[in-house]
Amino acid sequence: MTDSGPVLVVTNLDDPTADVVISELHDRGVPGGRVGSGGLPPPQAVAGTLTANRG
Repeated sequence: MTDSGPVLVVTNLDDPTADVVISELHDRGVPGGRVGSGGLPPPQAVAGTLTANRG
């Protein structure tokens, strides 16, 4: 991976597969975190923007 930005993992707090992904990201020095979707009150909305760095 080259020049990556932060990664947000949206999942259940007790998801063992997400634990593996987060651990791998940490080992690679990729900043980020986890958001547990189970504790959010309804209605729920997630918004984001994906951009490509073509510099």
